[in-house]
Formats: sequence, structure tokens, C-alpha cells
Amino acid sequence: MKLNKTLLAFAICASLSSAMSADQSPQVRDLQATRKGNKVTLTWTQPRMAANHQVAKVCRNISASSTLSGSPTCTQPLGEVTQKTSTTTAQFTDTLTEDATSSDPMQFAVYTVEMRDGRGRSTGFSNLASVPLAPTLPAKGLHSELDAHGVYLIWENEIENPPASLQFDYRVYRSEKGTAARIAIPYLHGLIHTKEGERWTGIDTSIEWEKSYSYWITPITRIYAPGGKLIGEIEGEDSEPISVVTHDVFPPAVPERLMTIVNRIPGKKVHRSSLGS
Repeated sequence: MKLNKTLLAFAICASLSSAMSADQSPQVRDLQATRKGNKVTLTWTQPRMAANHQVAKVCRNISASSTLSGSPTCTQPLGEVTQKTSTTTAQFTDTLTEDATSSDPMQFAVYTVEMRDGRGRSTGFSNLASVPLAPTLPAKGLHSELDAHGVYLIWENEIENPPASLQFDYRVYRSEKGTAARIAIPYLHGLIHTKEGERWTGIDTSIEWEKSYSYWITPITRIYAPGGKLIGEIEGEDSEPISVVTHDVFPPAVPERLMTIVNRIPGKKVHRSSLGS
């Protein structure tokens, strides 16, 4: 009986020791990558055992898939982040070059973080985090027109014969003056032809009159596998915002389809009235 209790206590201690060692291992285990336009923001939680002299070496690899075959390597060092004991999270921003985003839209930038101790020795690589390298198309020349139906937004459209693997789209955002709320609005969209070329249009029919709004456009690129499965989505850089005052200067709509009704009341003259239907 005493032997069994001793073995049980030893097993519990060993389990706790193993859990603490895994929890305090000087490796990054939650690396995340987020791309907007040509900026990729990397964030991670620094290991609990990290000290001021420990350094996180940020690496980038270009791959045909979102993962790497074999053990992680650092083929393209991007920079180093010194770990600080006063913070629990770390961040690094990578700027993609135009060549990287236009050479092959089906490639990925795969990131990893290698922890190094004060002597420069590697203590292990992080998990992998990746973003697609497909291009985004900015919304240029944004302007607006106001009519009785709502706010017409018009911007330059550079989409010409996109490959089957890519789909280019836009999101319209609106905020009301005096508020911090940013909402994505559903809009009716289409293309118009001008002498300068095609222009993309969006109509916001959900406005309120006598309001001041700001609008901006965010490009969206969706990447599809050969079988048609969506494998990634990227947001481009927001356009410059524009301000719109929805001042109602439009006359009421003219009644349509009028019908004449004759009222006959005994002892009184005939009255005629017109009703709109």
C-alpha cells in the first residue's frame, strides 16, 4: 500500500513538472499573421521563461502552400525583437514588396519566430503563420453624388481580366459625424462607362437625411483553389475618406396612376376627387 502511494505521488509530481516545463518552454507557440495591403502584422505571446537578454528572430519563407515541408528554417531573416519581462505580447511588422505580391498570386509568405538565448543559441522555432501573396487593387479617385435615392459612390476600377484563382471586390464603410462607430453597409453596385474608362459604383440607400457621413472603400481579394474552394481573403489599404452631407433638396415624387372618383350625395352637387394609387 505504501509503495502504491509513493508511486502515485511520484507520478503526480512528474506530471506537474512536465506541464510546468512545457508551459515555461522558451518557445513561441501562438504566432499569428494578419495582412492588410502590403503590411503583415505578426503577434505572439513571449515565453514565460524569456529574459531581457533573449531575442526573437523573425523569419519569412516563400512557399507554394501555407505550410513548409520539413523542419522550419530561417531562409530570409527580417529582424529581431528583444523580449522584455515587463510585457507579455510582442509584435513585428513586415512590409511586402511589390515584386513579392505580383510574382505568383498563389504563393504564401510563411513566417516563424526563432528564440535565441543571450549567447545566440537557438532555443527552438515557433509555430508557422502564413498569409497569401495575392495582390490587392486600391480604390482610387473616390467621389460621391447625392440624389433622392441615396448616396452614389464612384471610384476607379482597375480590374481587367483577373485570373480564375482571384476574385476582386470592395467593401463600403460608413461612419456618422460625432460617433466612432464604423459600419460596413450593404450597397447596390455596378459598373459605369466613362471616357476615362470603367468606374465602379456603389449606392447607399440606407441613409438618413440631414446627416453628415464619412465613407471609405476597402479592397478585398479572395483566393480560390483550382476546384473553386476559397482558401484565403485579403484586405487592401483603405481609400482616403470623403465627407457627405445628406441635405434633402429634392422635391416630393410626382403622384402616379391617378384615378377619378365621383361621389353622388342626394341633395348636393357632384364632387370629383383624384386619388393616387
